[in-house]
Amino acid sequence: KYVTLPVLRNRVAWNREQSARLVDKAAAIRRSQSSFVFAACVMEAVAEWLRRDTEMRLASAAAEVAGGPAYWGLTVSQLVAFRDENLGVLEAYCADHLLREDYVHICKQE
Repeated sequence: KYVTLPVLRNRVAWNREQSARLVDKAAAIRRSQSSFVFAACVMEAVAEWLRRDTEMRLASAAAEVAGGPAYWGLTVSQLVAFRDENLGVLEAYCADHLLREDYVHICKQE
């Protein structure tokens, strides 16, 4: 399902469908444009895929550090403690805001 291609001394997993689209786009550009434009377009596509790959790796690392979805929730006692510690702030916020039917908060203060 995945092919690895050496890119800028890194090995990046590429989906075969994405690779096929890049090859098709590259062939079309090569037929119609100069090699400089072709190289620029290919580098732009590679940079975009590397950016997405980096974002996915960062998100995965953050999820791993956080312990995974089983640890992302709040307990009832944590919610009660939050409410108790912030009750004055929450009441002041509610006094200064209205709630529309579509759940948008409207500030009464100008």
